[in-house]
Amino acid sequence: MSRFRWVVSVLLLYHLSAILVDAIPAPGELTRPKEVRHPEGRMMTRVLTPLLDTAALRLAELDSVLFRWSQPVRRVTQRYIKLGLSQRWTMFAAPARNDQYIRIDYFARTPSGDLMRYQELILPKSREDRVRFFHDFQDKATSSLWTAFNQAAAQKVQDPSGVDELAQSLRFFKARFRLEHLSDRDQIVRTEVWFGSAPIPPPGDQQADEALRLRLAAVPSYYSDHRKTPFSGPYSGLGREERELDITWLLAYLENV
Repeated sequence: MSRFRWVVSVLLLYHLSAILVDAIPAPGELTRPKEVRHPEGRMMTRVLTPLLDTAALRLAELDSVLFRWSQPVRRVTQRYIKLGLSQRWTMFAAPARNDQYIRIDYFARTPSGDLMRYQELILPKSREDRVRFFHDFQDKATSSLWTAFNQAAAQKVQDPSGVDELAQSLRFFKARFRLEHLSDRDQIVRTEVWFGSAPIPPPGDQQADEALRLRLAAVPSYYSDHRKTPFSGPYSGLGREERELDITWLLAYLENV
């Protein structure tokens, strides 16, 4: 085999090794059960839950071993991965246990001097109580705001409003909302970005199922009329939490004109 083919073969082997090693999650990144659960409720829940919990615990132990064994290779490939090859399939390794929402509140001054508040739900883009046949890339883009916000919080950033992704996204949505729903004489004087989180009910939990039903009945009003209401104040402060049914809202970013 020629020298050129040797070089290409070594580079391909290095590339594949780097991707394979990086795909092994750190033990702390996994969402693993603390113990094998034996819930009451439907027969499928009673049968499958202990089996899946046992499998998850065994796989977590295997992951710890593989992660430890891969450290020598990881030291050699980590800089290469950081160039932009890193990809986390957390929908499999650490699935979300909460439904996520992002809401923007627009405060607009009318020509008559009245202050109105509009609330737009930007995540999810479509109603949850209807079947969606096509993927909307806005959901993918806005869900990345969760990552940016959580990273800022993990780094103990005191002012989450410094996250560039939030500011850039807000400018886009504000311009679109002004164009589609406001008149030329209306002036947006303040915008707020709220992050919402609601628990995903476990199978067979009737009380949680009822909470989900009430939430799915209330959320569509964000899409129909943007919950337009007069506003007299006071404004909420950064970091403020609010409850709406089983959704906990957190004010993550705001801008004043």
